[in-house]
Amino acid sequence: MAEEQRSDRPSCRAVTTGGSRLELSCSMDIHDLCSDSEVLAAGIACVVLETSGRVSYWAVDHCGARPDFHDRRSFLMQLTATDTSQDVMM
Repeated sequence: MAEEQRSDRPSCRAVTTGGSRLELSCSMDIHDLCSDSEVLAAGIACVVLETSGRVSYWAVDHCGARPDFHDRRSFLMQLTATDTSQDVMM
């Protein structure tokens, strides 16, 4: 396993689109993290704290009956430097 590399924070924008819908859009340049031929494993997850105090846990896929953010299958995405866009619906 390669050493974890840090990068600048992604540029993120959150938009509420009515009632119970929230869209979060993030972008970053990954060319400093991997070459065009390498695959980057990116962790995508979100913990939402509502103004009511309710907490919800979001991931690319919950592989078990309950959220488990220690299970890498729940939040990993494969990206390459040549990907122009990767949409994730949670």
